[in-house]
Parts: sequence; C-alpha cells; structure tokens
Amino acid sequence: MKISSKITIFATVVLAIILVLFLIGPKELDRTIDIKNQNYSTYSKVQPRFLSFALDMGQVLGGKWWEGSMAFEGGRGGTKTTPFDFNRAELDRLVSPLAPFTLRLGGSEADSVLYELNSNRTKLTKEELDRGFQTILNKERILSIKDFVSRNNLELLLTLNIGPGYRSEDGLDYEAMESFLINLSKVMPELQLFELGNEINAFFLNYGIKGQISMEEYAKDYREVKKLIRKHFPLAKLAGPANAFWPILGEVFSTFTMNSIELMNELKDELDIYTWHYYPTQSDRCPVQVEKATRRNMLDAIQTREYLNQAQSVVEEAKKNSITEVWLGETGPAQCGGQPKVSQSFESAMWFFDHIFKTLQSGQNKLIRQTIVGSDYGLINDKSLTANFDYYVARLFKNLSPTVIFNSTKGAQFSFCDPQNHLYHAFTLRHDRTIQIDSKAYVSASLDERFFFSLTPTNFDEKLTGKFRSIPSNDLALRRHTINLLKTLDPSDVCKNAVR
Repeated sequence: MKISSKITIFATVVLAIILVLFLIGPKELDRTIDIKNQNYSTYSKVQPRFLSFALDMGQVLGGKWWEGSMAFEGGRGGTKTTPFDFNRAELDRLVSPLAPFTLRLGGSEADSVLYELNSNRTKLTKEELDRGFQTILNKERILSIKDFVSRNNLELLLTLNIGPGYRSEDGLDYEAMESFLINLSKVMPELQLFELGNEINAFFLNYGIKGQISMEEYAKDYREVKKLIRKHFPLAKLAGPANAFWPILGEVFSTFTMNSIELMNELKDELDIYTWHYYPTQSDRCPVQVEKATRRNMLDAIQTREYLNQAQSVVEEAKKNSITEVWLGETGPAQCGGQPKVSQSFESAMWFFDHIFKTLQSGQNKLIRQTIVGSDYGLINDKSLTANFDYYVARLFKNLSPTVIFNSTKGAQFSFCDPQNHLYHAFTLRHDRTIQIDSKAYVSASLDERFFFSLTPTNFDEKLTGKFRSIPSNDLALRRHTINLLKTLDPSDVCKNAVR
C-alpha cells in the first residue's frame, strides 16, 4: 500500500477516534486528597537535573521561529528570526536560579542545520538550500553556546541533524557526521549528551514522503552514529527518537512511519536514553488541534489520566527492553510555539506544576520544558527578559528540591521529600475544598494568582518562605485555583527511611 493511501486511512481513523473520545470523555483521576492514609512503600530518587529546559535551533541560529507570527511552515514558525543573544547579564541572572539543568538544543530546525564550525559563514549557497539546509551552526554560534552553558553550570544536549541535507539514496552521510564530531570535540570535549534527530515519526510533514525515515533506517543510523560519538566522546550517551505523541491519540503516524515500541524492541539496551514529546494542547498555529489551547483545557489536563497513562506505558515498555532512562524530551503548555495569553496564564502555571510531578511519579528521569526563553511558551520573554508564571513554577520546584518522589500515594496529591527530610504533599485545586490534616504536624502554603503577580526574580525566595503558615485546626479550608504545599514541621521518618 502506498504511503499516501496509508495517510488517508490514518486521517479517517483519527477523526473517528476523536469523535468517540469526545463522546465518552477522558478518564478522570481520583481527585481525593487523603493525607493521613498513604502508602509510602514505593518511591523513586529524583535526579538533580530532572527539571530541564530547551532552546529551539530555529531561534538559536536565526531560522524560522514562532515568535511574532501565528504562521505554521514545515513544522516550525513562518517568520525568520535573528540569532539568539546568549550574552546578556540579565538572562544569566534569570537562568542561574534554575541551574543545574540540561539545556536541549533541538526542535524541527535541528534536522536542517549545516555544520560549519571552522568558519563564521552565515549564508547558505543555493545548492545547500536545495539540499534542505536552512541554517548554519558556525564557529561564533558554537562558542556562544559553550560560554553560556559553562558560566551557568548547564549540561548540553545537542540534537544531531539526520535530515535530508545529510542524506542521499544511500542513507545518512556518516563521513560528514564524523567530520562534525571531530570539529566539535575540539571545541567542547566535555560534551556528553547527544540526540539523534527530532520527531522522526513526523519527518514526512517537514521533508515530504521521500524524507521520511523508517524504523529500520533509524536503528541502523543510531548504531553507526553511536559508534562515531563514542570514538570522539567516550563517555557520551545518545538519545532518541524524540517522537511526537499527541493527547488522546498517542504516538501519531506510527502505523506508517516509525513506531517507538518497534524501535525499543530492536535496539533494547543499546538505546542509551529514550526520548519522547508531549503537549496537552495545540495552539492556533497548529494545523490540527486535537485539544485546543484554552485556559479551561489546561485545567482539564490536570484532572484526567490521559498524560499519566501515556507516560506510564512508555516507561513500562522501556523497562521490558532494559532501557534504563526515559526522558520527556520536549513539553510545554501548547504545541507550535504556545498560545498567546493562555500559555502565560495562571491556569498554565497550575498545569505545569501538576505536569512536573506527574512526570516524576510516572518514573521518568527528566522533563525538558520547551522553551526557557522565547515565543508564547517560553518561561522568559526574549525581548523584555521578563518572567512569566511558569518561570516561577520552575523556581518553586528548584526551591523545593525533591530528593524522593513516592509512587504509591493515593488521590490527587504528590508526596515527596526535600534534602532536609521534610515530607511534603503538593496538589492543585480547581474548586474550594476542606481537607483533614494533623494541624500540629504540618505548615501549609497556598499559592494563588495574586501571589504569583507579586513575585520578582529577586524576591521569590523570601516571598515563598513567608507563605508557609501554621494550620489553625485539623479542618484546613483551601481556596479554588491554587497551588498548595503541606510540609512537616520536623524531618519525617518516612523520608529518613527512603534516603537510607
């Protein structure tokens, strides 16, 4: 059967699935908040760089990017931007409190980059454009990246180009790949994380049917490129395939492009890190909107099992194949650059807080937020360098610094330990609620939109500390649209036992 026929069939099936799921609705999570009756028998350690962030190669290199336009073109924005300015003292001041973290340089543009580390050339030739290149990673750009990563105590994850520019009928150009790795090793010998391509299952949308890579091709490329990486970066790991998953539908286009389960079954423990992408909604830029980016849908995403089910399924499949690391390699409130106003709202902040802890509870090793700067889903505005609500959610997580997350807690709350062995229970509330708690054992902080409006990058720590209050009675009344934290007054035996 021709791929075009398979696409038609797939589109029909998608519409049918959406209609059925719209009628029956997604399964809701148990919204019970039960602090007293919890099972702390199973837990996971939290890695120091669990919450991490991304910059898109389009914005880094001055390619097509979402900011300033609502257009969609070839899997990216419709407007060409100026190369990202890494050398801003105020940017460093905003990024520093979020460190340490992994900085992913990826996105659709990653598979259209020409590697030119020995010069500062910025313009592509007609031949290079015809081959599929759109931007150049040159000497100035790689040195700017290196300096930014170094001075902010970051770890770089570089997504490698396996798109049409470096491919022919014979497959990927391994000689060109090795040439790039040799040059890169001279500039950044400490680099330890690479990723092979971006959203492989959607390549045909960006590069046409002939540009689509099969599972067999990808597995072959993974093995060969991993050999080259280990030759020049002996301690490095290679992640992939960074496939796109959608709400409700799961891994899209996998019936006729590349299927993650088949790839895991093929590579097994050869796959160093399994990466996948998930957004709960799609912005108005996206040509397809399974879940439209609205404030209400951001709250709905908190209350359903949809993401958690997909995440747990991915983690279980990886375990079956002895793959030790699973990363949510790209995520944010809305696909295609985020949604104006919605992605900067308090509803987005509530979703992000919940999403971080759901990702932890599912057993994944890392969450990479798209993006730390830029467009509507960025934590920081690229022009004004002002921080939005999601930035302060990231600051909140870094301030709490969970060391252990309990996997077996019941209901809507997340339970975890901090470095001082205090036990926390965290949850969001869409409606007013009264919960039962031992008032003598805990203090509480309830964070609403007004609190987030009062925050600045410099007053954050002081403001957060001041929000924790004693609890007047065992009946704790909490307000709607809040992010809530309960913290034990003293170090908890539950946490002491977990970290032994």
